[in-house]
Formats: sequence, C-alpha cells, structure tokens
Amino acid sequence: MLLPVASTSLDGRPTRAQSPALSPIVTKREVSLVGKPGTLDVLTKVPAASAFVSVVSDTSGVLAVAHAPQPTVTKAMPGDYEITNDPDVTLYRLDAKGELGATTSIRLPRAPKLAARRHYPLALAAHPKLPLLYVWQDVIVSGEASPAKPDPTDDFAGDGFRHLHVYDLSSPEPRLVQSALGGESFSRGNYAAALAFDRNAGRLFLPNLQRRIKTGFATAIGYIKLRDDGKLVDDSPAAEPDAAKVSLYGESPCGLGFLNLSDTRTIVCAGLGPATWDEANRRGQLSVMTFFPTVGGGYRYRMVQHPTLPVLFLTGLGGNYVFRVEHVDGFMTMFPQRGLLPDAVLTSPPVIVGKRPFVACYSLGVLHLLGFDAEGYFNGERTDIPLSTRKVEALAYSAKYDRLYVTHEEAKK
Repeated sequence: MLLPVASTSLDGRPTRAQSPALSPIVTKREVSLVGKPGTLDVLTKVPAASAFVSVVSDTSGVLAVAHAPQPTVTKAMPGDYEITNDPDVTLYRLDAKGELGATTSIRLPRAPKLAARRHYPLALAAHPKLPLLYVWQDVIVSGEASPAKPDPTDDFAGDGFRHLHVYDLSSPEPRLVQSALGGESFSRGNYAAALAFDRNAGRLFLPNLQRRIKTGFATAIGYIKLRDDGKLVDDSPAAEPDAAKVSLYGESPCGLGFLNLSDTRTIVCAGLGPATWDEANRRGQLSVMTFFPTVGGGYRYRMVQHPTLPVLFLTGLGGNYVFRVEHVDGFMTMFPQRGLLPDAVLTSPPVIVGKRPFVACYSLGVLHLLGFDAEGYFNGERTDIPLSTRKVEALAYSAKYDRLYVTHEEAKK
C-alpha cells in the first residue's frame, strides 16, 4: 500500500498529499533557479544592432542575423519608425572553425505602393539540406489599424507586398530566387513570427495567417509545399497556404514556433502555451496547454525541443519563468515544470547547446545556462555569463561548428 506524503509548493504552502511513488515527480514541478557566475567555451559574441532573430545555415556556413526596428519584448511596436536604407539581414561567412568572417547584407524587396511604410524582417529559417535562407517580412500598418483590424484602405490584392523571400547562399553574394505569399491570407503589422520545416523539408510552416469570416478575419496557421529544390510549389500572387486552420485566442501574432512530428501532427507555440495541431482529428484539431501565470498579455512564449527526449522547453519573454513540458507523439502530458529566475527579465527564445545538459536563454545583460537532468527536468543549476549589452533577442546554435552565437548591442555612452 502506498502511503500519502505531504508536498509543498515553491512558496512553502502545503499542496495535495501524494504517494511516495509520485513525490519525486511532484518535487520537480517547481524550482527556483539562482545563478552562479561561469563561462561557456563555445560562446561566440556577434555585435549587431537591433538584432531580432538569427539562424545558422550549416549547409552554406553562414550566420544570418535579422534586424528589426522595434523593441519587441518590452513595448508594443510603434508605427512611426523612420524609413531608412539600413540592411534588413546581415550575413556572416563562417570559417572552418566557425569563426566570423566576411559580411554581406540583404535589403529585402519593398512594395512600391507601400513605400511610405516601414518594412522589416520577423523570422528566418535555413533549409536543412540546401544553401537556402528563408526570410519572413512584415510591414507596419497605418493609422488605427492592427493585425486584428486591417486598414480597410489596404489593397491586399494589388499593392504587391510579399511576406516570404528565399535567398541562395551558395555564392559570396546572396541571390534572391523567389518572393511569394501576399494578399489577405496573411495579416500585417505583427511583432513576432516563426518559420519551420517539416521532418522531410517538404513543407514550410507559416505564421500570422488569417482568413475572412463574416465579422472580419480569423487568425490561422498553415504551411506551404516545397519542391525538391527548396522553392515554393506555387509562388503566384494568388497562392494560398495549405491546410490553413483557425488558430487559438483569435489574435495575431500566431504560430510562434513549430515542431512537426508526423504527416498530420505538429506542436505549435501558441499565445498562452504549446498547442497540438492534429489534422487527422475532425472534432478537435487544436488543443492547448495553458501556462499560469501568463507572461504579459500572452503571445510571448518561445520553445525548443530536447535533442533526444519528448520534452519541450519554453521561455516567456518579458517575464522570469521557464517551462518544461512532456509530450507523447505530440500530445502534451503531465503537469509542466516551472522554473523561476528571481532576478531575470527574459528576452530570448531558449536554445539547446548541442548535447550539453542545459538550455540557454538571455535576460538583460546576462546569458543563462539552465541545467537539466537525464529526464529533462530543470535540476536547479543555473550558470550566468555577464555580457556588456543592452539586450539580446537572437541566439543561434550550430551543430556543425558546435558554437552558440549570441548577438549583442552595446549600450550607447
């Protein structure tokens, strides 16, 4: 017979009694993560202004850094940023050891009819097999418009704006090979997005979709099919995403991360936690695990998959919580583990640094390495690496070079 034992929460209050067999699991559900100073021998600092997201193309040996105009973590995106000719993406060629080399830049295509509005990149993805970089672009909306309430004067069909741009990185200068995906199927004026490939790199999952309903637009998630050469199967102005589904919570941004597990099942980082998108389930294609407390107004969670376990790690941008979630074939199970970083304000997504037993994330001025055990539970260990920076939102790990690249912006004197 199993006898109940008492357990306590993070603040010391008693919780429901559990059996001895369950108590080791219960005690892992909440943990305080207090930092100790340390170092990381595979850390590479990348000075970059207004870096929002970064990715490494191991196939082409390039680190790509996107520059966004807005302080996306702590403030809503203003609509009055000055129109500049600054590059949208900086490319760093990497040498045989992964050290930063020559740089080139990308200026994304502008829609002439929207020349008075700021264009900006929101997401990057490097093809896992080909030397291709995919860049997701957005444009500031005007007046009182927002992603949830598009400007009625916008000419979605005829203004020529395209969200997705594909670049060939095989030569020293990047070459634009395809621009696609415009029209009213995609919302505008968002402050976050994510791109991701399926398991076979045959589909590209897309963010911030919308579809027209009687009362306006409903947010959606979906994907587009890719050819063997990495280009979209259909890049016509009227191209529509495949399998677009109504998303949760009815707002943009939506689709903040994707983890494809089968032909019909994908975990999506949603506004209030991870969601299972099961296309084969006709009655309930979307189910979500909602975290508490929520971070800000939601829509600030970012996630990464454990390299070998069915475990997700999530950070809440603008807050000081991290989460560990188990899943079974894409369906969330058990209670999530919550880690508290008492003195942190997180500003980056989580990144797994190779086979090392920790997840990296960033808060103002400090890179955190959060240890986990053989089951993927946070074990209470936290290493802090100070960096003289104002903010970091872009981290990228390269398996080929076994390096963690941290973009940083020095504080202005």
